[in-house]
Amino acid sequence: MTLRHATADDRPFLEQLFSATTRSEFASIDPDLVDELLAHQHEIRLRAYADAFDPTGDHIIVHDDGPVGRIWVDSSSDEWTLVDFAVLPDHQKQGIGSVLMADLVDQAERSEATVRLTVRSDNIGAQRLYFRNGFTVELADDVHLQFVRRSSAQRRERFEQVRTRVLADVSLQERLRTVPADRLVAEIIEVAGVLGLEIDAEDVAEAQRTARTDWLERWV
Repeated sequence: MTLRHATADDRPFLEQLFSATTRSEFASIDPDLVDELLAHQHEIRLRAYADAFDPTGDHIIVHDDGPVGRIWVDSSSDEWTLVDFAVLPDHQKQGIGSVLMADLVDQAERSEATVRLTVRSDNIGAQRLYFRNGFTVELADDVHLQFVRRSSAQRRERFEQVRTRVLADVSLQERLRTVPADRLVAEIIEVAGVLGLEIDAEDVAEAQRTARTDWLERWV
């Protein structure tokens, strides 16, 4: 399996890929109209992506000398976006997604970058892949879930912001000392909210993993 930059010549394949991976979303529509609708939707998406994202991150996934999918990562800033990630149905469940996602996570870790993506709420397979690779749900509506994955360095920094503020407030230190162990993580998150800071359970877990001494005693 290799990656190569997408070119204008890949447009027919990308339309085929879009049709193969999204056709099920239009099951309630007259079959005679679906092909035309899919082509129209694909054209709209092409234009939207071209206007919003860095084209240099658009790659075709090649397996056995043929295109089998696409991965597009806009890494032009510290906030990376997984624009598109799709594999033809016949090549799914063969480890392609797992390998590419692990590589993306490794690159983001080395760059200390946040990665965000959006997936349909009914795409359970994709959600499992993202959860396995450290993504968490940031926002949700009836149709889509927005996932985020912060680097270990970013999570430690977020936790350190809370720690610094707690060290300056004796009452907050006392509040955390008296919390039962099974409530501690939730309480830290609540304290962060009181302080106007954003933190989640993964940030706390990262602090626990990287502390060389008792992670709580270090700051309360």
